[in-house]
Amino acid sequence: MLDRQNLKMHLKSLDKAQVVAGHHNAELEAIFERFLQGVAAEGRDVDDWEACCLQSALDAMKKHRFGLARANLLHALEINRHMTPNRRDSLTLASLSETLEQVRGLPPKGAVHLHGQPEHIHSHGYPQA
Repeated sequence: MLDRQNLKMHLKSLDKAQVVAGHHNAELEAIFERFLQGVAAEGRDVDDWEACCLQSALDAMKKHRFGLARANLLHALEINRHMTPNRRDSLTLASLSETLEQVRGLPPKGAVHLHGQPEHIHSHGYPQA
């Protein structure tokens, strides 16, 4: 069963600045996965709102925009929806799970130098000059 309140509390407990810097990616991925597992345990597929919000979260993760991914995950967990965006017919639990696997383990943006060498990241999240 999908425990929306617990997932929302977990998401909100993550430090926003750390999420934006990409330091809580594993937690975002775990929450996303628990969301999908909860929907599957209810014996249903994602609804239009959930599907669009989850796909937006995955798109944000692909672009290393983890703060936006967090926001979209929070939107997906909302029970009261003010509007339902147009759903892409191809969005299902299976397709969202597959896309999650593609983004799993992405490093924080800027953590890898263009030549594959890690850059030193200061505590404020900017590469050392």
